Amino acid sequence: MKAKIYGFDFDATIAQVPDIVLFNDLFHRLLWFFCRFKIVWLIYHFFRRKEIIAVTQFISYAKQHGKQIVIISANLSWRKYYLERWLRKRNIPFDKIVLPPVNLFVCQRDVRLWKKEKVIKEGCSLYVEDNLEIVEYLQKHTNCQIVHYQGQNFFELLRSEKKQI
Repeated sequence: MKAKIYGFDFDATIAQVPDIVLFNDLFHRLLWFFCRFKIVWLIYHFFRRKEIIAVTQFISYAKQHGKQIVIISANLSWRKYYLERWLRKRNIPFDKIVLPPVNLFVCQRDVRLWKKEKVIKEGCSLYVEDNLEIVEYLQKHTNCQIVHYQGQNFFELLRSEKKQI
């Protein structure tokens, strides 16, 4: 029997983002623009990133119970090596990281379409995402259980939504 596959977004789902990014759209746009440059992103990534404990505990729990873990993120493809290092350094188990081949996103619609395609292609039975617009889109267009993560206790979130692991 094939193991169930659980998918996770990376930014603001597995890895924290600064609170200022969540509340200041101009700062977020500037940070996104400058993080396209490799050196700026590397400094930002390694000095600022912390894992979200509730989610990483759930990932470890799911992995121990035979689930496959796939990270589906809209990060740029050259970041894959650094994301893998970041995850391994923190002992966060994963089986695969799926990133777009190039920076192909022009708008949020492109990200939604790409994530839908990957969630379906990877065969995810559960996908965890922080972006409400993407969550709502995936709920309408996939058969996968979609969890909207907003910083709450992950096990309680699953219980409240009656999700099965």
